[in-house]
Amino acid sequence: MIRRPPRSTQSRSSAASDVYKRQVYRDYKWRYVVLALYFLASLTSGLLWISFAPLTNTLKRLYGISSYELNTLTLLYNGLYFPASFVANWAIDQKSLKFAVVTGVGLTAVGSCLRALVNFTGFYIVITGQIFAAFAQPFLLNGVTKLTVDWFIPQQRAFATSVGFNGNQIGIVLGYYTPFLFINDNASTSIEDLKQQINYLVLFQLAVIAFVFILTVCLFKSKPKSPPAPAATRRHEDYIKTLKDSMKNRNYLLFGTGYALNLATYIALSTNLNAVMTPFDFEDHNSGEAGSILNFVAIAGQLIIGCAVSSPKNFRLLILLVFILAAGTQGFMGVVLAANDTRLLYGFAILLGLAYCSVWPMCAEFACEVNYPHGEGATLGLMGSFGNIIGIVLTLISTKILEDGTRDSANSAIFFFTWTLALGSILVLLTSNKTNRSDAEALMP
Repeated sequence: MIRRPPRSTQSRSSAASDVYKRQVYRDYKWRYVVLALYFLASLTSGLLWISFAPLTNTLKRLYGISSYELNTLTLLYNGLYFPASFVANWAIDQKSLKFAVVTGVGLTAVGSCLRALVNFTGFYIVITGQIFAAFAQPFLLNGVTKLTVDWFIPQQRAFATSVGFNGNQIGIVLGYYTPFLFINDNASTSIEDLKQQINYLVLFQLAVIAFVFILTVCLFKSKPKSPPAPAATRRHEDYIKTLKDSMKNRNYLLFGTGYALNLATYIALSTNLNAVMTPFDFEDHNSGEAGSILNFVAIAGQLIIGCAVSSPKNFRLLILLVFILAAGTQGFMGVVLAANDTRLLYGFAILLGLAYCSVWPMCAEFACEVNYPHGEGATLGLMGSFGNIIGIVLTLISTKILEDGTRDSANSAIFFFTWTLALGSILVLLTSNKTNRSDAEALMP
């Protein structure tokens, strides 16, 4: 047990120094197992979020539903993220990371079970299942920075955060790609055959999620016996106070909103990618493949950047440059689609993936730097909530813009996305390059 020095006889800094001198720091090999399990847990969330989006035309034909009803599946994730984050952040920072992750995977499994009943009860059971999965999302996404600070030394945090983020990204890639392993919708495919193929898809998803749930319950650990670095030893203050103080932190609000606009634009584009591409004579499988490429490249970019850049002092500049690249790249999307060349489309998806998502893990780490000493769960959760709330608004606006299905409407939506990305870049530019967590650790023996 660590003995606290008397407050009356020592300054705050010397008290902290005395505590940390008595603390033994150690990194455990089991951290890689925990990180792998977290990766798989967050994968399940991405898998269910987007897996029906590439099947827009097929699902309309099968179940007689509208684009708005289909978009409900993704909007639920965005809409429930904010209220669910309050519960999830409390669980992560005040209970334990394992409690949060097991809860998240369990709720996702329940949602997947309900989705598997789609051909027995109708499409609205999918929406019910999606509510459970959507509520689970912040339990699985908001804890990545908590995991890295509790298990990894400072030099490894950026890379570990990239790996944790990539679970959700790979889940999204699988969500785009796996439907076409099971679904073969052409003129000769009957309604009954299509429904059977849908059954195979939802049962495959359920099997994956159930397997991950069992692994998580059996093997996941919240934290090691000894912390890896001083930041892992601090006690977090009251959760409500953390929220209030975070909302008063101007630097955190500027950066968090800039990140939120980037995330929100990605959400809106992912949801309506098929609708943006269809007026240019692309088919469902083209949007699915483009979405898969975009996310796969984002994963590679996150890992490369996580390995190459470990100093928090460099995070803000790199984030700003990538956000500017995202706005510039998005602006050329209409030109690329008008060329109606799949090779050009897939090349553009590579560039867009690097521009949109490659620095998201770095954004999470930098947010924890500027909002230190407040808890990682609350810091990332609030920022994610901003993104999802704005994502709902952008998705609804872009869906309305795309309603008439013309090239002009698609170009208008692309222009709209470009300006939201540009605004996000401006907010990051206005953010001060403060690295409070690293500066504090540098003063600790």
